[in-house]
Amino acid sequence: MRLVVLVALTALVTSNDVVQTFMEQREVLIEKERAMRFDVSQVLSPNEELLNDLIVSWRDEEIDRLYPDFIGSYSFYKIKEELDNSPLLQLFREMPKGGTLHSHLDALTPFDWLIKTATYDPNVYIYLGKKEYWGKKDGVVKVSSDNKTSSPAEPLFGTFRFMTSDKVAELNAEYSSGLGPWYNVVEIRALKPDPEAFDAWLLSLITLGQEDVDAGDVWIPFQNCFIRAGGLTFYDLVFEKFVRKAFESAKADNLQFLEFRTLPIRLYALDGSESSNPVESYKLIRDISQDFLDDSFFGIHIIESVLRIISKEEMKANLGDTLVHHLQFPEMIVGFDIVGQEDRGETLLFYLDEFLEFQEAVKEANTTFPFYFHGGESLFIDTERDENLYDALLLDSKRIGHGYAFRHHPLLLDMVKAKKVAIEICPISNQILELVDDFRNHPIASYITMGVPFVLSYDDPFLFGYDSLAYDLVIGIYSWGLDLRGVKQILENSITYSAFGDDKKAALLARFEEMFATFVSRKVSEFQLLSTEPPSS
Repeated sequence: MRLVVLVALTALVTSNDVVQTFMEQREVLIEKERAMRFDVSQVLSPNEELLNDLIVSWRDEEIDRLYPDFIGSYSFYKIKEELDNSPLLQLFREMPKGGTLHSHLDALTPFDWLIKTATYDPNVYIYLGKKEYWGKKDGVVKVSSDNKTSSPAEPLFGTFRFMTSDKVAELNAEYSSGLGPWYNVVEIRALKPDPEAFDAWLLSLITLGQEDVDAGDVWIPFQNCFIRAGGLTFYDLVFEKFVRKAFESAKADNLQFLEFRTLPIRLYALDGSESSNPVESYKLIRDISQDFLDDSFFGIHIIESVLRIISKEEMKANLGDTLVHHLQFPEMIVGFDIVGQEDRGETLLFYLDEFLEFQEAVKEANTTFPFYFHGGESLFIDTERDENLYDALLLDSKRIGHGYAFRHHPLLLDMVKAKKVAIEICPISNQILELVDDFRNHPIASYITMGVPFVLSYDDPFLFGYDSLAYDLVIGIYSWGLDLRGVKQILENSITYSAFGDDKKAALLARFEEMFATFVSRKVSEFQLLSTEPPSS
């Protein structure tokens, strides 16, 4: 009997030892993987730990409240109201956010403001086309047979344009029977029983909504929004106000700087002539930006861009112009990109000769002017467009815009990590433009755990119908298990991977740390969290 008991006890001890060994190995494995995370070096202060506990509790409560549904599994347009009511959104609105490294100038101003400001001018007209298009949003699809956006003889339905009445009469006389004319927007509004509803319809012409997502091939209405809004934005008497409003909106969102893309800007006058060339337009932007500089807003950078549908000859000419612009505005115009739908545009390889020649010209000019290429904004695997990622890295692109397709390029991800090339992640844009349905399935979830360098941005916020980087951050909190540690690392990354010089980056990171600590201290006091630190001054 004693032998039986002894054997049983020995087996129990052995079993316990095996379990303990397993658990120890398990803990080592978990910690080893966690050490690979992008935010592993981020250490929170005691106050930040207190606020982090609140953020995590809010996150978990919201996830539990909605279970088995998950907020990130629905279209952004279907969950926006839910996000608006989240305490996390308000918290992140007030948080200093560093900068946005991926956005486009012509979508950085509130479009409802644009409608209220620009379309009440008596000289603005709208093209309504054939009567069967009236009341519809997109009228004729403006895509040529080779799937590239074209410049059709007939204007795009809903296009805005500032013109003299004589010019409008001339244009309307040119259209044959059945083709509708240009109409004065102010006069149409005056005939409407509900002017606010009319303005809402105008706004729908230059913004996306759930109806566009549901219709499929959302890139068509997406590009059409830019075409229509451009007639308002790039009118010379509107543009200065537009730029000022963009910078006001950035400061209101507690951003410390902007790095945005723009095509070379040519403004037009009421008579249709060019009133401002790119150099004059850049000077205007630079001068306006100076009015906003202070100890909480550090400035702007421009990445000059062209559409990925132009010819090789046009690319060569544009690159030459861009270098001239950089040499005239070296602190503001900091890089070059090509933009547009990757799946329907030319590849980077198509322009290889022009890009290599440009890099030699940059060296001869004794300056630094890198590429910041869009790449991997596609679901297609093993195609010419998919190979843009190879070429972007070989051409030494400082960052990669979107980089969604890196998820199936493990060697390229290793290169991204080794070369410290940040991927510019725009999650809401990626969902609206049909790359991902459920935010939890976004490849950023893997980039986070693998230590891949990335930044978070919002691409074209006001065209998409939202007004703050806070939305993308809250999506990250809900969908990728982020907490304040990860959020703070993302915000610091925006400075680390910006186009500022190293000395400037160090100064900006120090200033950002002060601003962030002040914000956290204020929130700890506001929420009456137990603090172990004296309040920041």
